[in-house]
Amino acid sequence: MRQQLFAGLLLAVSALLLLSLVLPGLSQAQGEVWRGIPVAPENRCSPYDRDDYPYSQSVELQIIAREGGQICSPYTNECFESRFDTDIEHIIAVSEAHDSGLCAASAATRAQFASDLRNLTLASPALNRNQKRAKDAAEWLPAQNRCWFANQIVSVRRAYSLTIDWREADALDRVLANCDAGIPADSDATPVHVVSDARVNARACADTSCEIVTTFSSGHALDVVEEVEGAAWNDDTRWLKVSHEDGEVYVHVSLVRLVTPTSVPTAAPLPTSTPRPAVSVNANQVTTTWYVVAPAQANARSCPRTTCGIVTSFARGAAVNVLQAVSGESVGGSATWQAVRHGSQVVYVHAPLLSRSRPAPVSAPVRQAGSGQGQASVPPTAVSGPQFSCNCSKTCSAMASCEEARFQLNTCGCSRRDSDRDGVPCESICPGG
Repeated sequence: MRQQLFAGLLLAVSALLLLSLVLPGLSQAQGEVWRGIPVAPENRCSPYDRDDYPYSQSVELQIIAREGGQICSPYTNECFESRFDTDIEHIIAVSEAHDSGLCAASAATRAQFASDLRNLTLASPALNRNQKRAKDAAEWLPAQNRCWFANQIVSVRRAYSLTIDWREADALDRVLANCDAGIPADSDATPVHVVSDARVNARACADTSCEIVTTFSSGHALDVVEEVEGAAWNDDTRWLKVSHEDGEVYVHVSLVRLVTPTSVPTAAPLPTSTPRPAVSVNANQVTTTWYVVAPAQANARSCPRTTCGIVTSFARGAAVNVLQAVSGESVGGSATWQAVRHGSQVVYVHAPLLSRSRPAPVSAPVRQAGSGQGQASVPPTAVSGPQFSCNCSKTCSAMASCEEARFQLNTCGCSRRDSDRDGVPCESICPGG
C-alpha cells in the first residue's frame, strides 16, 4: 500500500513539474499582483547589452519641448543654461527593465522602450551618473516631485508588462500613500521623515547591537542622508542614515513616517527669492475643451511656475478641461498659463502646450542602418527645416554647408557633430573652428 501511495505522489509531482515546463506562465498567472503589475524577483533571462536599447539624441529636444523650452530636471527642479549641461535620464533604468521582463522582448520593443518619452527626463550628469545610476525606487528617490516619479514608474511598468519586486513596491507604496491622501507634490512640500514613536534610539551603525548615540522624540523631523541596508529588525533590513550634531547616526525605517513639512511643527518655511503670484481660480466654473499639442506630453503643475511640483502629465492629443488663463512665470517669451480642472484639483499647464484644435500625430524616430553608436535619424516629416532634414549618421564632410551642420546639431540634436561641445559643429567647415 505504501509503495502505491509513494508511486502516486511521485506521479503527481512529475505531472506538476511537466505542466510548469509546458506552461511557464502558469506560476506568474497565479502569482501576486501589485497595482496591476506582476510581482516577481528580478531575472536576467538573457545577457544585458546596453547597445540593445538604442535611442536618438534628438529625444532630448523633445523632452525640452515638452517642458515648454525649459531645460530643467524634475528630480531637483534645477534648471540649466544649456542642454549640454544635462543627461538624458531613464526613469526606469534600461538594465532594471531588462531584468524585469525585457530580457525576453524583441529588439523592436527594447528600442521602443529606450526612446519612450514617458520614461525619459533630464538630470544633471552628477545625479544621473553618481547617484541614481541603475537604481530602482527602493534604492533611490528624487528630492522633488516624488508623486510624479512614482506614478510614472507604475505607468511605464504597466505599459511594457514589466514585473516589480516587493521591495520596490513597498517603497513606492510609501510614496503613493501620501499622494493618494492628497498631500501636495509641490517642491516646497517634499515629504520628510518624522519620528512616529514616543522616543526612538539613534545608533552608531545600522544594527540594534550598536551603541545608542542619541534619542529623538516623537514628531522630530530627521535630516536623512540616505536609506541603507543594515541588520534585520522585525524582518526589515532598511535603516536611515541621519545627519546629527554628534555625527551620522542610524534609525530603523519602521520607527519613522513620511509627512510634508507643513505638518511638522518645528519645520521652518523654505526661503524663496521670487514670490509666487497669487492665483485665484474658481474650480466650479464652466470649462472649455483644449488639446495637448506638446510633442509628447505636457506637465501639469501645482502652480503656474516651472519650479512648482508636477502633479500629473497629459499625453499629446489628450483633451483637458481649461478653466481660465492666468499669468505666471514667463517661459519661452510667454507668461500665460492655463488653469485646468483635473479631478477635484486645479493644475496649471503652460499655454503654448495647449490648443483648441486637436493636433496631428508626431512621427516617431526610426533607426537606420549604418547610423552608428545607437544613434537614430528622424524622418523629414518628424523634424524638418526649410532646406534640411535630420540625419545623425551624416558626416561633416557630407554637409552641404555650415548652416546644415548647425541645423543637425541644434535642431536635430546630433551631438556627435560637436565632439568638443563648444557649440560649433563641424569645425572643418564652420567659422570659429
